[in-house]
Amino acid sequence: MNRKTILFIDDEVNVLNALRRILRHQRTTSELDFSEGVDDALVRLQQQTYDLVLSDVMMPGKSGLHPISLIPPHAHSFDTPRTT
Repeated sequence: MNRKTILFIDDEVNVLNALRRILRHQRTTSELDFSEGVDDALVRLQQQTYDLVLSDVMMPGKSGLHPISLIPPHAHSFDTPRTT
C-alpha cells in the first residue's frame, strides 16, 4: 500500500496538537507532518513531496498561501490538491 503524505501548516500549536490527536489512527495509512508556521513548512516542502498540503491562511508574518504558492504544479502530479 502506498502511504499518502499530508502536511498541515498552522501557527497555533493547539490546533496542530488537536489534529494529531484526531488523526492518530490515520498514521497506519498516511504519513502526517505538522509544521508550526510558514518557515518550518518551507523547509519541509524542500525536503519532501506531499500528496496534500493543508494550511491556515491567517498567520503572523507570511500568509499560509505563501508555501502553497511555491509548490510547482508538476511537483507530484497535476492532481496534487492545494487546500487552505
